[in-house]
Amino acid sequence: MKETYPLIQHIENGMYTRQIFMPKGHLVISMVHKQNHPSFLLKGELSYLADNGDVIRIKGPHVIQTKQGTQRVLYIHKDCHWACVYRTEAKTNEEAEADVYTNDYKELPKEIIEKNKKLWQELAQQPSLEEQ
Repeated sequence: MKETYPLIQHIENGMYTRQIFMPKGHLVISMVHKQNHPSFLLKGELSYLADNGDVIRIKGPHVIQTKQGTQRVLYIHKDCHWACVYRTEAKTNEEAEADVYTNDYKELPKEIIEKNKKLWQELAQQPSLEEQ
């Protein structure tokens, strides 16, 4: 049976917080973020795919500034506790999730789509590890 871990969510004074436990050995792919916000690795160790294509390994405590349009890919080296804080006027967790996440890049502002498209094209032009 697949084990699940609780997601702790809280809304107060226009702030939506999410905290999750991610166990060692898991690969985690986030939804697309619709706003800039801080992300906190409170405890543990993980590697994440940065916006520029680099893989960065970090240990908690550590703060990452997540940019609008980012989709995180994480590999969990040691059990992790992760938290994020968002601005929202939502009254329910479901409304807050819809306010801060999307599964469709087309919901992002056009300038973010164009910026990401240019970055992906530049990364595609770089030689692969086999070619180096």
